[in-house]
Amino acid sequence: MTENSSSIALTFALCICGFLSLVSATLGAGAIVRFGFPLPNEKVRISCIDGLRGYLALSVMVYHFILWIEVTRLGGDWSRPKMAFFDSLGPGSVNLFFMTTGFVFYPRILGGLRGANWRAIYISRVFRIMPLLIVSVIAVSAVILRRINLQPTQHLELNLVNLFRWIVCWDEPSLFGYRDSARVNAGVLWSLGFEWQFYLFVLPICTAAMTLRGRAPTWCIPVTLIVVSMTLRPLHTLALITYLPLFGAGMIAFELKEREEIAAFLSTRAASAVALAFFIAGSVLFNGAIRLLCHVMFFTCVACGTSIWGLLRISAARALGELSYGIYLLHGLVLNIIFVDLSQMIVGVPAEGIAALMPVAGAATVLLSASTFLLVERPFINIGKLVGRKRRSQHCARLK
Repeated sequence: MTENSSSIALTFALCICGFLSLVSATLGAGAIVRFGFPLPNEKVRISCIDGLRGYLALSVMVYHFILWIEVTRLGGDWSRPKMAFFDSLGPGSVNLFFMTTGFVFYPRILGGLRGANWRAIYISRVFRIMPLLIVSVIAVSAVILRRINLQPTQHLELNLVNLFRWIVCWDEPSLFGYRDSARVNAGVLWSLGFEWQFYLFVLPICTAAMTLRGRAPTWCIPVTLIVVSMTLRPLHTLALITYLPLFGAGMIAFELKEREEIAAFLSTRAASAVALAFFIAGSVLFNGAIRLLCHVMFFTCVACGTSIWGLLRISAARALGELSYGIYLLHGLVLNIIFVDLSQMIVGVPAEGIAALMPVAGAATVLLSASTFLLVERPFINIGKLVGRKRRSQHCARLK
């Protein structure tokens, strides 16, 4: 078999197995729903966005699976794949996650400073994000300590500092002297760092701007955010500036959703074809700014009610949305165990055969995420809601 034909065969195998991993994850999510997994209330949630989040997290898993194949079978390094579609699975999905954040938090911005209870907002964020994040760092540490036989080569003080940097999502330095520690969780914490920067800086600034805008329309705030960030982007002053247009795009999507005529059109079956066309064009045909624009158009369609012929509204997709944070945080651990701890079992398997493990990884990640959701995420989310309600009641009492 020639090198070119071998490459085509591998690409075909990765595409098929990547699709099957989404199918296996969907079937697994459907199974846990039948066993009583709690779904979010559709009346207070936007189910299309919820369904999208789950598939975005799974796309990141497929992206990292492909990176592992390149590292272990093709002599490559831990970098972005050369093929445009594979390359878009990871970064493209994270871009859509940032748009989701802008979309979800835009109603708080619209409420202005008077309607914002910052203490309750940040309490809810801490209880939503930190518990599973800490559990994931503990799991990564346990895997590393087992591999080095509980004999760290770094001093205790440095280990504690590095663990703290992981937990606050500053970066992912070496833990216990283990080389490539970040690969144990696929280095996913970088995006959470930018999420925190959004909560701490972008959210209050935009809320203040909304309060001070005078008679200007509300959409001028996200438009200004995009224009200013695009203007400052060539200066490379802050890494956050790179992602500000994505948050702004999510906010504009919310503005469009509130326009009944637009939302009605984008809820039709024809809109599903339009949205899918934008997604495919952005993932396969284009790069750079055009790809980003296509993904923005796709996200806007979904935010306004496009369900991709009902796929994003089914119970399994909604369950995947609930599990998306766990899938995103924990899939790297599953893949690392497959490619490192089980490497001797698959040492002679060619790359095309390794691709067949992708659906297994998808199903395993969903089951693991369902367990951590029930045992870690949901209990702390409920605690955060209780604490937040008390703070909101106190806030309302002060306003009166």
